Amino acid sequence: MELLLQQPQLIFNLYSFTADRMHYRYVTSAPFFFKDPVTKLHILMRHIKSHFGFKEQFSFPIPYTRQQLASITGMRIETVIRAIKKMEKQEVLKIDNSKIYI
Repeated sequence: MELLLQQPQLIFNLYSFTADRMHYRYVTSAPFFFKDPVTKLHILMRHIKSHFGFKEQFSFPIPYTRQQLASITGMRIETVIRAIKKMEKQEVLKIDNSKIYI
């Protein structure tokens, strides 16, 4: 308690961190409400891109592997691969040297 009284910004940093984590959990759980794998991945990738502050199309390389995306969304890797190829055909994302740009 003394530490918090001496440095009140610590509690605000803790609240900010907690709020960020709760928002991340909300955003990563939101795709579970959709059946369409393209929609699930698109919501997740848009959130990751906006989290890092990128706005231009195809300017942000997704820092996760296809396996990690499958784990995050609760899908099988084959489904993620098919959905990513479909998203590329729809020009939602771009694949360059096996890196995904959104």
